[in-house]
Amino acid sequence: AGEKKFGLDPATLRAIAAELKAVMELKVEVGVVVGGGNIFRGLEASAQGIDRAVADNMGMLATVINALALQDALEKMRRFDERQTRVVELRLFGGQTNEEAGRILGV
Repeated sequence: AGEKKFGLDPATLRAIAAELKAVMELKVEVGVVVGGGNIFRGLEASAQGIDRAVADNMGMLATVINALALQDALEKMRRFDERQTRVVELRLFGGQTNEEAGRILGV
């Protein structure tokens, strides 16, 4: 959300992507956990009368929005530095268990 405290901020997305790239260049593996609290908070919506399961699903959609926004920032970074096309790779595993994601990754 950056300074806006809500929604998406392109400058913040670029900064996060640049930080991820810098860490990856250290030849370490990095895992990123993305949330959606800058867009929607399920617990607050539940407190306002939205069914808890529905509110949680709405929060998951906000998480996917953030993951897609981060993926877009990383893809744009790739276009500026073609030598680094495989330095940063984002995989979205929405809805998979840890075991399923591990199987997909081969770990």
